Amino acid sequence: MTTTETLLTSLRGWTIPKKATHPGLYFSKEDVPGLRAKAAAYSAVFQPLVDKIEERLKDPEIKGRTMGAEELAFVYAITGEERYADAAKEAVWAILSEPDWVALDHKPLRVDLIVARTARVLAEVYDELYDVLSAEERARIREGVIERALNLFLEIVRDQSEWWTGSQNNWRSVICGEMGIAALCMREHYPDVRECVEWALKGVLSLLDLVGQDGGYYEGVGYWGYGIGEAVRFGEILRRVSDGAVDLFDHPYLKVAGDFGLYCTTGDGGSFNFGDSGYDPANPTLMAKLAAQYQNSSHQWHAENYPLKDVYGFLWMDPELKAERPSDKAGSKHFRDVGVAVMRSGWEEKDTFVGLKSGWSTGGHCHLDINSIVLNALGERLISDYGGWTYAHYHGFFDYRGGRWRFEGNQSVAHNTLLVDGHGQTYGMPEYGDRYSWKKLGYIQRFYTSETYDYVVGDASRAYGDLLGKFIRYVALVKGNNPYVVILDDLKSNPARTFEGRLHHLSDEVKIGDGFARLKKGDAVLDIRFADASGPVGWHIADVKKLSTYDGISGRASGERRYISYEPFRKILEGQLVTVLVPRPASESGETKVEVTRNNEDPDQEKIVTVKVDTGCRSDTLRFDLAYWQEGGTVVLDS
Repeated sequence: MTTTETLLTSLRGWTIPKKATHPGLYFSKEDVPGLRAKAAAYSAVFQPLVDKIEERLKDPEIKGRTMGAEELAFVYAITGEERYADAAKEAVWAILSEPDWVALDHKPLRVDLIVARTARVLAEVYDELYDVLSAEERARIREGVIERALNLFLEIVRDQSEWWTGSQNNWRSVICGEMGIAALCMREHYPDVRECVEWALKGVLSLLDLVGQDGGYYEGVGYWGYGIGEAVRFGEILRRVSDGAVDLFDHPYLKVAGDFGLYCTTGDGGSFNFGDSGYDPANPTLMAKLAAQYQNSSHQWHAENYPLKDVYGFLWMDPELKAERPSDKAGSKHFRDVGVAVMRSGWEEKDTFVGLKSGWSTGGHCHLDINSIVLNALGERLISDYGGWTYAHYHGFFDYRGGRWRFEGNQSVAHNTLLVDGHGQTYGMPEYGDRYSWKKLGYIQRFYTSETYDYVVGDASRAYGDLLGKFIRYVALVKGNNPYVVILDDLKSNPARTFEGRLHHLSDEVKIGDGFARLKKGDAVLDIRFADASGPVGWHIADVKKLSTYDGISGRASGERRYISYEPFRKILEGQLVTVLVPRPASESGETKVEVTRNNEDPDQEKIVTVKVDTGCRSDTLRFDLAYWQEGGTVVLDS
């Protein structure tokens, strides 16, 4: 049997206890003294959480969808201070008095992410404040959770009447996971608990079975923290309540999921923020839980580098687990199932980080960004992904067959890839397979890593409809002292077309010239050189600023971006464009020289392109064999 079949069989064979002991979801009464000792011993972690709650209590009008009720209840359970319990109850009565829990932007759905979160939070407060709630207060909370959330959830999943019931994204795992927790909490008073929990487990497993057995996640780092984070929360509660009879942590994806957060976090505390993700480190709470669960010292190292933002991080962290810098000194990894590759020269803050996004552009929160790159070096974001724009549901932001692509932040024009005759990539091409086919529009042909250099080869040939026959991007990171990046774009179209590349940035100063651009950001400079393998050509190079304004979910929103545009004078029928990116400290002078040759004499070697790079600090030769095995060429470095 598969892991999924085994887990479902285990659930069906488990006798769900009719009697519930409270608290019992995250901890028991017997666990409280140990948690209090942990809070005292690690006050540097726990006290900021208390301070955040104290700041919230200074505002007489408690704000937020769930008003911090769950954190108030948890801190009460640890400290015993009744004012936290009183504030939590006040928040609960406010939540229950709301006529509708569905977010306005999500209507006409009857169950959405907010309903699920509300049900889970109310269940947590019920569980942790159980002894200080009267019988009437408990009944009031139970009625709200069961009637306004669990019964609706069960009706909808039985009939498959709302789109999320068949989705394979964060909505499925979040709604199902949080509803499962609420059902387990209310099991004494909820006769449909078994059916509800089985639907919840099926929903969570549908995502875990999809996203990749190497830990990758196609919706990006931010939604990995949310969608997988809620799956893990449900798994922890289910295991506790079942006394280990149903253990979601046996799933192979979760055993490696922390690698995605670890490798995609950048040295400056941001992340490879493709899709609708923000520039934040991978969810520290999730990393702390995965580290503790699997005793992974590298994941612990990540979790300890970034502040835990909620009480669950404190609850789950294992302070006895020794944090160790990853043993993989290079820190490069290919997440095959989702078409993402990251390369780095090391794990220090100022080491060089390169990311290439291929894979899906047809899933939730995806952009048309195949073969787009990012570059961090010397502690600065030098080539950037602007990430997600402010959502605008009423203007079709999530209409993947229309309105979403009116927002330039979601289009190819806002990413570090190519435009063909001014056009970007297309959404959806059903002739290439089902909607979730990872190889449909873009995929990584080859990935190589070593102590001296890494490279990745991404194929976006099918991402532009009929506009081109080939767009294969080679990205090589040359390591050692003064690392740099070489990009070679192998192109073919019929008829000949114009190709424009874009490199988005957040620079303080910009200089452009004949075949080059120079960006200054903080204490770092990025020297950019453009070349054409066919020989010297003219270039159109521009530093462009663009502002988009629109009505977002919380009022007027804007999307601002700045980019270097580079385009050879000639139209291309077949050829190779080369871009060399050399980071240097702003205090150091230097000029990069690039020489590109293509072997056109020997028919057996006509697809060999040689790039010689002299940065002023080092000289190297890279040989790109574009014909190797006809799919997924190779790069050889001669220093």
